[in-house]
Amino acid sequence: MNWDIILAATIPSLIVFATAYLLLRVFMKRHMAILRDIQQDEQKKILARIQTENKKVVSPLRLQAYERVVLLLERISPNSLLLRSVESGISATEMRTKLINAIRSEYEHNLSQQVYLSIDAWESVKNAKEELIKVINTAHGELQEDATARELASKVIEHTVQRGNRPVDVALITIKQEIQKIF
Repeated sequence: MNWDIILAATIPSLIVFATAYLLLRVFMKRHMAILRDIQQDEQKKILARIQTENKKVVSPLRLQAYERVVLLLERISPNSLLLRSVESGISATEMRTKLINAIRSEYEHNLSQQVYLSIDAWESVKNAKEELIKVINTAHGELQEDATARELASKVIEHTVQRGNRPVDVALITIKQEIQKIF
C-alpha cells in the first residue's frame, strides 16, 4: 500500500516537473535567440560606425593619393617633361638619361600611392611610365650618335603624336573614371 501512495504522489510531481522543464527550456531557447539577434544587431551597428569613421579618415587620403598620381602623370607627360628637361649644349644620350631618371624619380616618389588605388589604376600608371620610357629609347635609337637634346625632344614629340593613344592620357582617363566611381 505504501507503493500506491508513493506512486500517487510521485507521478503528478514528475509530470509537473517535466512540464516546467519543457516550458523553461522553450523559454530559454527563445530568450537566447533574442539575445543573439540583439548581439548581432549591436555588432552590425558597431561595424557600421567603425566603417563610417574609417571612411572619414581614409577618403581624404585616397583623394589626395589620386591627386598625387594625376600630378605624377602630368609631370611625366612628354610635353611637361621635355619643357622642364631640355637644355642646350647636352647630347641626346645625356638627355635620354636625364629624361628616364626624371620619370623613374617621379614614379618612385609616388610609389606608396598605389595603396589607395585600384590594381587597374596603378597598372595604367605603371604602363604609362614604361611606355614613355620605351618612346624615349625608341626615339633615341633613331638618332645619330652626335644628335642634340633638342633633336631627341623633337623625336619624342613626333613618336608621341604618331602613337595617338598616349599611355599617360589613358592612365589619366582611368584615374579620373575611378575617382568618379568612388566619389
